[in-house]
Amino acid sequence: MLSEVQQYPYLFERAQIRLEQARKLVKNNRFSNNHFVELSEGNYMFTPWIGQRGLRTFSILFRNKEIQNRLNLLSASLKGYSYFIRSRLSLPVFQRELVAVLQEPISLEKLVNPKDVLPIDKYDYLLPTDLLIKQYVQNMLDLNEIRELFG
Repeated sequence: MLSEVQQYPYLFERAQIRLEQARKLVKNNRFSNNHFVELSEGNYMFTPWIGQRGLRTFSILFRNKEIQNRLNLLSASLKGYSYFIRSRLSLPVFQRELVAVLQEPISLEKLVNPKDVLPIDKYDYLLPTDLLIKQYVQNMLDLNEIRELFG
């Protein structure tokens, strides 16, 4: 819809104006090829267009202190399907570093906070924490999805 030029006559005038603004934003920032929009210096909107498992995986990565330091990350908050990121790095450098981080071997099981893993099934409370974490990583996270995002 955002990459189309089709007009929708059933939309109210304000909605048509907003749709046109959104289309210009997408076109000017090449959203189809790039998932980042620089909002201001050091402030970026990152819209990865992936599923919940991928979004959850990014949240876990962005909370890791080592990755935060590497990306000079000041904050990363998920609102809807977009992350709003503050970093000391310029956008091109931030993107390169993020790709470099994703290309390295990552053990999600080591990054998951046990407090994030809630018992889901009837007898989960009987399982050891490391097994619950392993189950969480397999069922709720997807590192391959986010790696594919950057080629």
